[in-house]
Formats: sequence, C-alpha cells, structure tokens
Amino acid sequence: FCEALLPALRPSLLHRWLHVLLMDLVTRASRAPHVSGFAKLLRTLLQTCARCSYFDPPATSPGTSDAAPAAASEAAEARAVAGSADCNRERCYSMLRAYLVSLLARARRLKDELFAAVVNLLLAAPLRFVGEQLRRPSPPLVELLRHALALGHAYLPLALTALSALEKWMAELQPLLQPHLPALLPALREYLTVDASETAVATARVGGALGDKVGRR
Repeated sequence: FCEALLPALRPSLLHRWLHVLLMDLVTRASRAPHVSGFAKLLRTLLQTCARCSYFDPPATSPGTSDAAPAAASEAAEARAVAGSADCNRERCYSMLRAYLVSLLARARRLKDELFAAVVNLLLAAPLRFVGEQLRRPSPPLVELLRHALALGHAYLPLALTALSALEKWMAELQPLLQPHLPALLPALREYLTVDASETAVATARVGGALGDKVGRR
C-alpha cells in the first residue's frame, strides 16, 4: 500500500516528516534484518528524498550587512528554522549511512526476495552516499552493481534497477564513476548478446520461484 501511495504524494507534503519516517524505518529494519518489507519501504522513501533533493548539501548564500533591521530579523529567523531542519537531516543521514554500510557488508550473503529488496534499496541510496562510496578504492557498491547486472540476465526487474542506477550515476557522478567503469563493462557487454525471449522466459521462472517462496512464508 505504501509503495503505491507515497510516490503519488507531493514531496512537499512529506518533506518535514522524512527524517522521522526514515529514522523509524531504519531502527525497525535493523531490529528485523530478515524482513524485506522494511527495505522496500525505505527504498520508496529514498526515491521521495531524491525527488525533493532532501539529502543534497544545503545551498548557502552570502548575507548582507546593510539589510534593513526587519529583513535581517526575518532572515535570522529563517536561518534558525533552516538550521534545525539541517540538524535533523544530518542526524538522519548519519543513521541511514551507517545502516546502508552494514547492508553492503552482508548483501551478498542474502538470498531470494530479501536479496532483491536489499539490492534495490542500496541502488536507490542518496547520491551523497554513492559519491562517498565511489571515492573509495574498489568500493563494495560498485561490486554490488556489477553483481546485480550479472544476475539481471535471469531476472529482468533487477537488470532494470541496476541499469537505472548506472544511468543516474553516470549523469550525476561521472567523474567519480569513471575509474570504476572497467569493472562494470564486462557485465554490460553480456546484455548485447542476450536474446529478448530468453530473458523473458528466465525472468518468468525466477519471478515465479520468488512468488512461491513468499507464498510459503
């Protein structure tokens, strides 16, 4: 229900509550690491964050010393409100970042629907987090993307998620991503030789297997 509802809302309606929702979900997801629903909800919230640039660094503008007293007072009040919002955002990001790092460390050990949900969440991580990861040598996030691209041959939704993330990173973080492209290109090359009908059949089989596992749970 939330996955359908939240993307339909205007980001402005959720903006002031995003840090509350994210921190609560991170806490719950940490306490129940094998519940894929929390990862799915977090991914939906992070997509909302991306639409309203929630985790973008706050823009600063130089103050003017000759401003009128009333205008200066309003500006000071606005800065105080913005400062409180920035504090909430930074506290939320710190908590989210720690959770995403822990997910990266154990993502490859997960299976089936939980693995897919965690990969979808990590590939929807804020660009700020992605940029931090790409600055590292041999970042785990790049290895996860490569693995998702490889598995995407047999499961089309995972391939679409991985390719969308790669496209976004190329558009927004190309200088940071450039050194890691040689590790990703072999996985991309395989997509040029895959027959569309074979991919559709494999996707249906994997999707049916996941559905059976979820139904049994």
